[in-house]
Amino acid sequence: MEGVAFPKQIMFKVDYVVKPDDERYVAYCPQLDGCFTWGYTFEEAEDNIRTLIPQFLGVLIRHGDPIPLGIVEAHSHREKGKPAEAVTFSDNFAVPCSV
Repeated sequence: MEGVAFPKQIMFKVDYVVKPDDERYVAYCPQLDGCFTWGYTFEEAEDNIRTLIPQFLGVLIRHGDPIPLGIVEAHSHREKGKPAEAVTFSDNFAVPCSV
């Protein structure tokens, strides 16, 4: 479209949860149905979900699927720690856009 400037990326604020599950950890995004992963350690599960989130959002965008309200552009808040229970993180993720 001539004369229309599209952003090169969109920022999303996404909450994700990492919690112990038997002998491993699971991680998921409450706002993104179907966005979940796991790891043998807390750190591995967190790294996996942080890698998956932008990819998951990118697929939604490319397929024209709706993005949940409330996750576009927000402030980052993040606390680190190794929990005995579930921990919810909130962070910003950049998703490349191609038109």
